[in-house]
Amino acid sequence: MSDTEGTQERPRRSARTPNKSPATVVNGPSSKPAARRKARDPGAQLDHLLTNSKSQLTKVDISDVLNFDNFLELSVESQELLCSLFPATAFSTFQPTIDPTHPANMGKGGPESSSQESPPKPLSATFDRSPTTLDPVVFTSPFFLSAARTFQDHIYSGWLASKAKDLVKQYEQGVGEGSLHAEWKDEEWERNRNPLKRQAT
Repeated sequence: MSDTEGTQERPRRSARTPNKSPATVVNGPSSKPAARRKARDPGAQLDHLLTNSKSQLTKVDISDVLNFDNFLELSVESQELLCSLFPATAFSTFQPTIDPTHPANMGKGGPESSSQESPPKPLSATFDRSPTTLDPVVFTSPFFLSAARTFQDHIYSGWLASKAKDLVKQYEQGVGEGSLHAEWKDEEWERNRNPLKRQAT
């Protein structure tokens, strides 16, 4: 028997996949697709982003989220709300004023003459706190970025979660009532009060 004859005798397998019967899907109250379709509460999503240690904010470069381009995409109401949280120096129209009693005004006639001048205007009246006067450089300021990364670290560490807030509240209450006791404070007190122990350490 030759090789060609042997190959001709072998049965050929079909390359087509067999037809499958359609699967029956029953959508009940406990089915997973229905649960996936259920939209999460926006308030719960925001709470998860700002407090949960597994938040997406802990896994991104915070400057990609907090920047001037994203600020411009917000509504006017949201922009005005954020502007109310920025310091006065974040606005281009801010002009610092010096109180008439400041020592820098002593060369202009002394405190007697400066006390007769009109009192300085309130800080809120010296500049326009609006989205149009917000300086875009504030988003790239090292101080702003440092504060933003610290906020990001606090989320990652779980310090903004409800459990951590409850512990802080419990600590403050214990300090106020005088019922909080920390053993390490007693050891530190004895070490500082006893010079022999201080030299030994």
